[in-house]
Amino acid sequence: MKTRISPGTGEQGTTLLVALFLTTILAVTIAGYLRHAYQQHYLSMRSQVWNTSMATTEAGIEEALQHLNANPTNLSANGWVKSGSLYTMTRDLTPKARYVVTIDAANLEKPEISSVAYVNPPSMGGLGSGPLAFFAAALSPGYTDPSSTEAKVRRAVVVKAGRTSLYAKAMVAKYTIDMNGNNVTTDSFDSSDPDHSDNGMYPTNSSKRMSNGDVASNHTVQNSITVGNANIYGKVAVGPGGTVSVGSQGGVGERWWVAANPGKIQAGYFSDDMNFTFPTVELPAAFGSTPLPQNYTVYTTNWVFSSSTNMVTTTTYPSPAPLSGVVSNISYQTVSALPSPTPYGAVTNVLTVNDKSKTFPAAGTYKGTPTKTGSWWYFDRITGTNYTYPYYTYTYGVGTTTTNYTVTSKTYDYVIEGSSGTMPPQTYTLNALSNAKVLVKGNVNLIVLGDVKQSGQNGIWVDTDGKLQMWVGGTSCDLSGQGVFNDNGYAQNFMLFCTDSVTSLTLAGNGEFTGVIVAPNAAVRLNGGGSGPEDFIGSLIAKTIVLNGHYKFHYDEALKSLIGNSRYKVQEWNEISIALVN
Repeated sequence: MKTRISPGTGEQGTTLLVALFLTTILAVTIAGYLRHAYQQHYLSMRSQVWNTSMATTEAGIEEALQHLNANPTNLSANGWVKSGSLYTMTRDLTPKARYVVTIDAANLEKPEISSVAYVNPPSMGGLGSGPLAFFAAALSPGYTDPSSTEAKVRRAVVVKAGRTSLYAKAMVAKYTIDMNGNNVTTDSFDSSDPDHSDNGMYPTNSSKRMSNGDVASNHTVQNSITVGNANIYGKVAVGPGGTVSVGSQGGVGERWWVAANPGKIQAGYFSDDMNFTFPTVELPAAFGSTPLPQNYTVYTTNWVFSSSTNMVTTTTYPSPAPLSGVVSNISYQTVSALPSPTPYGAVTNVLTVNDKSKTFPAAGTYKGTPTKTGSWWYFDRITGTNYTYPYYTYTYGVGTTTTNYTVTSKTYDYVIEGSSGTMPPQTYTLNALSNAKVLVKGNVNLIVLGDVKQSGQNGIWVDTDGKLQMWVGGTSCDLSGQGVFNDNGYAQNFMLFCTDSVTSLTLAGNGEFTGVIVAPNAAVRLNGGGSGPEDFIGSLIAKTIVLNGHYKFHYDEALKSLIGNSRYKVQEWNEISIALVN
């Protein structure tokens, strides 16, 4: 039997080999394309996560700043973990993103905040467990699932925070400021500088006054500040796009410039980049506070002194010498015979010779003091006449003083006794304050849970040794009537904080105000103004401000040094290597 080999068998084998070869090339090509596509997709996703991680880091910084501002004296609150001077919070924003933020409070004036973000890239639509991941793992042994722990993106930022004074300007508003009264002025002085104050008080001499009575608004509309016919001896500032209108008799700038340029704003005294950060005011914890007792009568003794003085001249020095002092008078006397004894032992224009005698010499015949040796007296015998010698008299006042006194009394509804020296302030609470006379002695915190309404002869008197911080938690605060009398004259000794629930605040009548008002959500009206040159001394922060009547506003530049109630802000920002915080 003859075997026959089919010619098609070799051709089929060749075709199979070619097909396998082509399939292999195609598979490698597809795998390479998929690998390239995966890599591009992975890099794109990782870039997005890199950007997202910075937002996560900044979220940690923002939480730390808010924590510092809300709890500056209790940084362990709200779950923050304390370790020495470090306070740490870990926050999971999503299952794939979290941050760890730490406050270094070793120096609370300039705390340091570090925030580290840990962000996992997403799984990219199931790539981590699908066929593409199989090919990626087969062709790329170094492949890592982006959702694994090892693939986390980490970024770290360190910022240095600090405080600036809330009271850097005379008055600041979120929205409009309207000075529609007559003879409205703002200027400044410095109670801490004797060259720009009268022993800490607003100076009567205009040469000591300064032109830093700045007025500012965050508003961004036309006429954000209406100056009208007021004279602002200082600068004006509004938000971006905002404007300032000035009446024909008004002006903004240095005192000397405004006087010569009515209706204008001095060059360099306007800006439209205002972005003031208004604080959130909340009532402090009333723990340990004391309800106020009422109905006190305070007696004041007034002494009156009167005196008369007779002048006396004598040769004898008074002992003791009078407080008014003694005037010494010296004259020289010339006589033909020297008095005995010689006045004060001093003799001039006298001729002497050495002599001796068995007896003590007669008075007036010798100078100095004779001495005896054996039975002889040795002395300087005087020769000649017309002797000159000094003569002393003393003049002083001999006075009589009479005194009398009167006793006056004044009844207060509340006399608040505070702490003294460096002791923490004594805290008191009131449900409301209405038509009351209040006297503050010592260092006091007063929390008024409701409204404040003062009128008539009622007011708040801060004694010469007093210091008052007052919080109002109702919806309105009316300080009309006698207003606030700050007897020590320093604005920083009366600070009024209105919570965000307070929407209106009024100063009216003839009362004067010396202090600081922080009412970020209140429409403030300054009505009338007293008959004197001082209506408002201090600084004002409000939602809106309206000045009516003749009102004189004097900013105390010493308030710039008060940073205790201001908010922490970022002053320096740096991204650092993650190794520096691990």
